[in-house]
Amino acid sequence: MVDAGTNLPVKVESVLMSTQGPVVMLRPKDSDGQDRVLPIFIDQSQALNIQLALEGQLSPRPMTHDLFNNVLNELGAIVDKIVIEDLAQNTFYASLYIQVEKPGPNGEKVVKRFDARPSDCLALAVRVGAPIEVTQKLMDAASIKRSDVGPLPVEVSEDDDEDVDLGVER
Repeated sequence: MVDAGTNLPVKVESVLMSTQGPVVMLRPKDSDGQDRVLPIFIDQSQALNIQLALEGQLSPRPMTHDLFNNVLNELGAIVDKIVIEDLAQNTFYASLYIQVEKPGPNGEKVVKRFDARPSDCLALAVRVGAPIEVTQKLMDAASIKRSDVGPLPVEVSEDDDEDVDLGVER
C-alpha cells in the first residue's frame, strides 16, 4: 500500500476536447497495468498551450509560459517540479516548485513553493520538461478508468487555431 502522502510521477497522456470543454488526461508513468487517468478540465487557451508544447511547436513570439521560463533562467532558477495536490469544490490545486541557483547555508539546493493553477503548471512543465506529480490521495480519489472514457468527441470551432488538433493522443 502506498502512503497517502506520497506523490506519483505522471505524464500528460493527451489533451482532448470533451462535451464539457478541454480536458488534460494525466496517467501515472509506472502504470503497472493499471487503467487509471486523472482528468483535469482546463480552459481553451491553456489546452492550446499544452498541445503546442506536446507537439514541440514554437510560437514566433514567446508565450506567457516561455516568458516566465526565460525570466527564471535569467535569474538562475529552474522549474524543479509541479505537484497537483488537491481537489475541492470541483477546483484542482497545484504547486509550482522553483529551484533557485543560490545554495542554502549547508550547500543544499533551495526550492521555493508557489500556489498555482494546475493548467498553468502543466503548460510550463510540458514546455520545460519538468517532472509532473500527483498526490496519491488525489489520484485515489479523483482518477477514473481510462477504458471508461472511450472516444471523446473532438470539435474544433472556426475560432480555434486550425493547426492545433486537441484530439491527438500521445
